Amino acid sequence: MSDSGQSLHTYRASLLESLNRSETASWNEQPGAALARYTWRSWYRWTQPQADRLLAEASIFHPGNVGVGGLTRLHDRIMTIIDGIGPAPAPISSLKNPQVRLPPLESNVDYGQLTCDVASRDRVAEEICRDFPYGGRVLFLGDDDLVSEAVALAGFSVTVVDVDERIGQCLATVEADLSFVLGDVRRPLEAGQFDAVVLDPADGSVALNHWLNRVHEHLGDEEGVRVYLSVNMHRLGRRWASLLAGLARRDLVPVRSQERIKRYPSPSWADTTTDLWVFERMALPSSLPVPYVEIETNR
Repeated sequence: MSDSGQSLHTYRASLLESLNRSETASWNEQPGAALARYTWRSWYRWTQPQADRLLAEASIFHPGNVGVGGLTRLHDRIMTIIDGIGPAPAPISSLKNPQVRLPPLESNVDYGQLTCDVASRDRVAEEICRDFPYGGRVLFLGDDDLVSEAVALAGFSVTVVDVDERIGQCLATVEADLSFVLGDVRRPLEAGQFDAVVLDPADGSVALNHWLNRVHEHLGDEEGVRVYLSVNMHRLGRRWASLLAGLARRDLVPVRSQERIKRYPSPSWADTTTDLWVFERMALPSSLPVPYVEIETNR
């Protein structure tokens, strides 16, 4: 690892340690400290992906201007920690758009492909950059849209698994940390563990289950890791509820969505769009998982 990389790693580790220590002290200071200490140990502690997002938020939103109850307190705490350990490093992830971009692939109906435009790739990549401001390892389970190009150019370590050899040939020309594995998501893969998994699955119930199995196998265990799902929930119909249930069984809960983020131009019919749904791993011992922002806001 380079000196700058080591410095970033050390800073993030120090921030995470300080944040958890500060949070623990805060719980102990409140009324009902014994119950608070038990709840904190058994229920929730910050992880590195979550701390990174707080750090990025604190650098963008001044604490006095944030109107979400718990976030103001957390941003204040982050800023206090930064005062003690030094200035926060600049995020390493921002889109870099070269003069020449990979052109969209010609759709292959044998693989059920429908390819989006270049602007759509960048919109999806921006969402990932927002969630992982200091980079990370990203797995694409299929990528006929070539979104991985934009994500890799932003500074992430990216692996793409697809059954279409043309995608590997295209991505081989991208000068970035980008690898291609020829594989079929219907079968177990040799790909390792990742901070984020991106998928644009086929709509059929059997196909959706295959994609969910691969997500479960290759998404990291740490809370705060995320799944980016391109889907049109109206087209799925009742399968949408089954998909949400399948993700919830894997401790993945929705944290936000972006409507019509991907556009699929067509010369013969109206353009098609899909939404991007973002899910986060939150293994909370509750029948109603609550994102950490709401825990902070309501406690």
